[in-house]
Amino acid sequence: MIKLRRLSDQPILLPKKEHLWEATAVFNCAAIYDKGLVHMIYRAADIAPNGKEGPYINRLGYAVSKDGIHFNRLEQPILSNNVEQEARGPEDPRVVK
Repeated sequence: MIKLRRLSDQPILLPKKEHLWEATAVFNCAAIYDKGLVHMIYRAADIAPNGKEGPYINRLGYAVSKDGIHFNRLEQPILSNNVEQEARGPEDPRVVK
């Protein structure tokens, strides 16, 4: 059995107000450790009004870390809502190796 311990009371990622697509919330991530890096895909929500669907459209972002604590993110989402059936955007990511 693996025993985990909390390293901090602070979240690993916080919303980035300067990125409108992830300005409200970042949550429900999937992460994998591979070749010395932690790769994280996370769900993010915006604050901008979005026509008939309203605010809080989901998108998926990507972040990478060498230590699992300090992450660097991409400026743009890696997955957005592209078709009508996905009007509210993608949901929680999963990663499998």
